[in-house]
Amino acid sequence: MKMPGNLMSISAGLILYIFSQQLAQAACSQPELAGTWYTYSMSVDSYAVYVSRTNRCKIKLNSTGSIVASKSSCKLRDYSGVFTVPVAGGDIKVKSNCSLNGNIKLITPDGISTVVMDYGTAAKDKQAFSVVGYDDNNPDFITHLNAVKR
Repeated sequence: MKMPGNLMSISAGLILYIFSQQLAQAACSQPELAGTWYTYSMSVDSYAVYVSRTNRCKIKLNSTGSIVASKSSCKLRDYSGVFTVPVAGGDIKVKSNCSLNGNIKLITPDGISTVVMDYGTAAKDKQAFSVVGYDDNNPDFITHLNAVKR
């Protein structure tokens, strides 16, 4: 069966259009991450020198990916109980392929501690993300973090 040239061009154009729409929807942009995020994480010391802890934070991101410290805070739980930790700043950057990295600076009783986000990705709907990282003061203190946008 032979297809006329203009019908073949229209068919090819429709296929490209359909795929381009799917690819465009899968892409991420920095302003899409703006808003309030609730993070839940577990930090574990790979050498068992430090105590493991759970962390839950409310993180406010602006459209450039910077953390708004005055609208952000964390609660940490370790062997001694639950305590509130102020957020000093940081940023979370997303690439067009939805991979992300960044850091969250916390004011702990021991001073500034930065959770460095090595590798992560945003969900297709851009309403959640997961990352792995570490504490810059103790690189053996590894964190697995999940976040949900509200």
